[in-house]
Amino acid sequence: MREFLDPDDSDSTNDEAEDPSRQRFLELLELMIKGTEDLEAQIRMILEHREKMSRAADMKQILQSEMRLERRWLDHVKVHSTLESGGSCSDSLKHNHLSGERVTDKITYKDLEGESFRVLILLPAPEPYYPLICKLDTWPLNDRGETRQYAALSYFWGSEGHNGRIYFLGDNDDEPGVSNPDRWGSAARRATSVRIRNNLFRALLRLRSHGKGAQKVALWVDFLCINQANSVEKTQQLSRMVNIYNNASNVCIWLGESDRDKRSDEAMAFIPTLMDFAVFDRHANDRKQARKWYALGELMRDRWFSRRWIVQEIALAKDATVHCGGAIVRWSDFADAASLLVSNQDTIKSLFDFSDWREGPNTLGDIEAFGASILLEATNNLFLRKHNGEIKRPIKSIESLVTSLKTFDTSDQRDLIYSLKCIASDTSRHLWQHDKGGRDDLPADYSKSEIEVYKDFTEFCVMSSNSLDIICRPWAMPVKGGKALPSWIPLLSSSEFGLPDEIYSGRKNGEVLVGHAGQPNYAAASQEPCKVRFGREPQDTSTGDKGGNGSARREVLWARGFRLAKIEDVSARNTGGVITKESLDMGKWPGFGKDTDSVPDLIWRTLVADRNHNGQVPPSWYQRACLRCLEIADVFNNGDLNIGEILQGHSEMLRKYLTRVRNVTWNRRFFTATVQDTEWPLFGLCPPKSREGDFVCILYGCSVPVVMRESGSGPYMTLIGEAYVHGKMDGEALEDFEERKTWGQNGEVKDEEFVIV
Repeated sequence: MREFLDPDDSDSTNDEAEDPSRQRFLELLELMIKGTEDLEAQIRMILEHREKMSRAADMKQILQSEMRLERRWLDHVKVHSTLESGGSCSDSLKHNHLSGERVTDKITYKDLEGESFRVLILLPAPEPYYPLICKLDTWPLNDRGETRQYAALSYFWGSEGHNGRIYFLGDNDDEPGVSNPDRWGSAARRATSVRIRNNLFRALLRLRSHGKGAQKVALWVDFLCINQANSVEKTQQLSRMVNIYNNASNVCIWLGESDRDKRSDEAMAFIPTLMDFAVFDRHANDRKQARKWYALGELMRDRWFSRRWIVQEIALAKDATVHCGGAIVRWSDFADAASLLVSNQDTIKSLFDFSDWREGPNTLGDIEAFGASILLEATNNLFLRKHNGEIKRPIKSIESLVTSLKTFDTSDQRDLIYSLKCIASDTSRHLWQHDKGGRDDLPADYSKSEIEVYKDFTEFCVMSSNSLDIICRPWAMPVKGGKALPSWIPLLSSSEFGLPDEIYSGRKNGEVLVGHAGQPNYAAASQEPCKVRFGREPQDTSTGDKGGNGSARREVLWARGFRLAKIEDVSARNTGGVITKESLDMGKWPGFGKDTDSVPDLIWRTLVADRNHNGQVPPSWYQRACLRCLEIADVFNNGDLNIGEILQGHSEMLRKYLTRVRNVTWNRRFFTATVQDTEWPLFGLCPPKSREGDFVCILYGCSVPVVMRESGSGPYMTLIGEAYVHGKMDGEALEDFEERKTWGQNGEVKDEEFVIV
C-alpha cells in the first residue's frame, strides 16, 4: 500500500507499472466510499423505519385502548337494548360518540353569562397513550379573588383530516384518576367523543400531563372553548380575547410534530446555543453550522407563521413557549435567534457553498419575507407601554395592520379584519380605555357576509382617514362561492408577493405606490379632501332590473374627481426584471450614443416612480446610475435593460438603484396618454391589466392617479389600479385642471362623480 501512496520510494523500473496500479487502487477506493455511502443510506432507512414503527406502536396502543372501550360500550348497549321494548342497537348508536363530526353536534354548549369564558381541562393520564379525557369549565374573565391559572393554545388549524378523538365528561361525571387505570374505561363510556383535527389532537396529547403525580392542565383552545356555530357568541368572545390572552399564564405555540428529517429538532436544539453571543459569533462564521442555520430558516417558515390570529396572540402574551414535537424553547429565545439570523443574513448566507448546497448563498432565500421575520417586525411596535412593560394602548390603525400584514392568512375571510380589531388603535378604544359604554365604530358581526364586512372596513378606513388610498392597497382574499368583489376592494393577489401561500415563490408585482397607511408618498390630489359615499347600485325602476349586472345589486363607491388623460398606448408587461427597448422608446429615449452624457428626467425618474426605497425624493446620483445601466443595456442586450443580470455584479450603487427599479416596474406596463387640448403626451407606469382607451383619473382624497375603465352601458366605472404619471404626482394635475376649468368654455372642463363598481 505504501508504494501506491509514496511514489518517491518506488523503484524507477516500476514507473510504467505504477500508474495502472494507482488507478486500480483509486477505483477500489471509490467502490469502498460508494459502499460506505450506500450502507449509511440503508442505516438511515432502517432508523426511519424504526421511528415509524415506534410511532405506529404508540398509535396502536391508543387505538387498542379506545377499541376496548368501544367493545365494552357496545356490549353495554346490546344488553340494554334487548331489555328495552322497541329499542335497537342502531337507534342507540345515533346518539353516541361514534356519529357526527362537528363539535356543536356532539357538545351542548351552555350560554356564557356576563364576563366569562370556557376553559378546557385536560385530565392527567396514567400513560401517554391513554385516550384524551377532558371537561369544559366556565370561569369568570376578571375574577381578582381567585388565582386559577391557564394557558392559551396557539396552533395552526389546517385542513387535515379529523382523525383525532377527544372525550368530554359531563358536569356530574366522575373523573378517572391516574392511580386507577381501570376507571378510564367506564369514564370513556360515559363521555362524549368528538373528532378533532390531527394537529390539535397531537398538541393536546403533548400538553397533557401523565404518570404518577400528574396534574390537570387548563387550556383555552379557540376551536373547543368557543361555540363556533353561534355567531353571537363568536362576536362576544372576540372582544374578550384581549383579556383571555393577556391573563393567560403562558401561550403555548404548537408548531407540530418534528419533521421526518429531524431538521426541526436540530433547529430547536440550536436556538438556545445562540443566546451566548460568543457562541453565536463562531456559528455565524463556521461552514459546518450551515445545516443548522438552514434548519432554523425552515422553522421560521413553519405554517403556524401564516396565521393572522398569531399577531394578536403573541402581542398580548405575557409569556410564551414554542413547542415542536417533544422540544420546547421560550418564545423570547426563538425571537432573538430569528432576529440574529435576519440581522446577520449576509454573513450567514456566505456559509452556503455551491459545493454542498445546490443554490449556494441563495439557499435560505429571502429571509425578511419569512413569516417569523414579518411577525417579529409587526409586533415590535404595536403598543404604547408603561414603564413596567404593561400594555397601555395600541398605536397602529386598523388600516395599517390589515394592509401591512399581507402574508398572514385566515380560514374565515372576515377575520382578515376581525383578528386585528382588538389591537388596532381606532377600533379598540372601548377595550383599552375600559369604557364599557364606549362606541365601537367597526363592530364585529359574524352574521354578515364577507363582502359586507369588506365594504364596512373600506368605508371605515376612508371616513376615519379622509383618504381614498385604501382602494389602491391590496389586502382582500377572494370570498367563498367565487363571488366577484367590487373593483375598489383590491385582492392580495395584486400585492408584491401575491397570496399568503405564494410568498416563498418570488415577487409577483411591483410595490404599492401609495405607501403605508397614513404615510402617503405622493399628493396627486393636493390637499383636496375626498368626496365619497358608499351604497348599493340603484334599482332600474323602468326595467325592474335589480342591478346593472342583471342580478343582485352591487356595492358601489361614488367618488368625485376628474379625468386627466386617455391612454393611447401601453407596453408589454415588465416581467422577469426585463425592461425592453420598446418600452424605453415610449418615453422618447433616443438610445445610447457616443455623446450621451445624461438621461432625461422622464426616463430615470419614471423607472423609480420618482422616489427612493424610503418613499423620499430620489438622490441625484440615481440619474448617473441610470445612465450606466442603459449603457450596459445598449452594449450587451440590444437596448433591453436586464435588471437581474446587472444585479449579479457591478457596484453597490448600481445594485441599490436597480433594486428600486425592479421593485417599482415589476409586472407593470409603461403607457402614454393624451390630455385634451394639449400637445404633449403623458408618460408613466400603469397596472398590468390596463389597455388602450382606459382613463387616467384624479380622485379627490387619493394620493396617486388611478386607471379606470368605462364598464358597459351606463355611468359605471371599473377601477383598474394605481398609476405613476410623470410630472403629475404632487398636485400639478389639480393645478392644471383648475386653470383649464377657468379658461374652458361651455362647461366642457369639469369634475364629475364617478360611479365605481
